[in-house]
Amino acid sequence: MIRQVVSEVVACNHARYGALEPVVGAFEEYLVRRGYAGITVGNYLQCASHFGRWLTSQRIALDHIDETVLHRFLTVHLPVCHCCKPSPRTLANLRRALRNLLRMLRAEGIIPPRSAPVSRFVHDELQLFDAHLQEVQGLAPASRLYRLRYVREFLVARFGWEPIALERIKPDDICRFVTDRAGGCQPRTAGIIGDCLRSYLRFRRIHGERPDALVLATNIRHRSQSPRATNRNRCGRTTSGDCAMAIPEGRSDSRRSTVESGIRYRSSVPRMMSR
Repeated sequence: MIRQVVSEVVACNHARYGALEPVVGAFEEYLVRRGYAGITVGNYLQCASHFGRWLTSQRIALDHIDETVLHRFLTVHLPVCHCCKPSPRTLANLRRALRNLLRMLRAEGIIPPRSAPVSRFVHDELQLFDAHLQEVQGLAPASRLYRLRYVREFLVARFGWEPIALERIKPDDICRFVTDRAGGCQPRTAGIIGDCLRSYLRFRRIHGERPDALVLATNIRHRSQSPRATNRNRCGRTTSGDCAMAIPEGRSDSRRSTVESGIRYRSSVPRMMSR
């Protein structure tokens, strides 16, 4: 009986707060510690509830919330919002509440720090890539958001303020970025990152580029530290440094590693690229 009641409460909270359900308690404590009045805390939690249900409807994960997502919620969704009550719609109030939410999420390490400015080279490249995603592929805003985020991080990490030159990218650059960025995350996060980089790679190939290093990098898998994953006879791998070239012989043990299970997208990229 108690277990049933607890399950119903959990389901109710998830329906109320959507994607924000795991952090709503921490958000409330954050507001209380900063001296907000009880009525303000209650109002900000209602704002978070509205935002959380919208995140769920857009299939945006908790760890992908940032200013871009917040701006889209306030400027695209809010003017045409018909969400059921309680769903606060006052722009200024929502902005204040959700800015506090972003601060709390960053303070707790749930989302990365605010993105730094990028070079004009990266900015222009992302503009072209976004236009391709929207006009050619017809992707929804949420899908474009994921792709732009990780491609932006990769380009900034590799080129900084310098011009983008794909011929300078080495296989290890791809491997290192995916494993570092997905470290400590759920297995599906690495898969999402891989999909985003693959999408960008296809975009550059369509425009006449021949990024052979990237194509090779899509076959690289992170080497697990477990004895089974390092068994060359079983996995059919040759290793170099922290990464290994994947040679598909039988079933791979890559699923046994959090990072590897997300990076298995790489084995399918050459096939996708050839279409």
